[in-house]
Amino acid sequence: MANGAVTDAKVANVAPGKLLQGGAATNQVLKWNGSAWAPGTDNTGSGVTGSGSNGQVTFWGGTSSVGGNPNFVWDEKTVSWG
Repeated sequence: MANGAVTDAKVANVAPGKLLQGGAATNQVLKWNGSAWAPGTDNTGSGVTGSGSNGQVTFWGGTSSVGGNPNFVWDEKTVSWG
């Protein structure tokens, strides 16, 4: 294939089913590593856990958890801290 033969316009509507896996295994994605595309784990994160009450101000309690304090609330009606 000649250099420049494949353009954005030519591949704009390629269906995902037409793409090869590129060496990626189950639950991997193709990622740019700074010099080439390579299979790697998708960085979706593990999510955030925690709980609170309506109006309670939420704050981080760790790297992946949130918490609140029943004495630290936001009053939407009066637009003030309570």
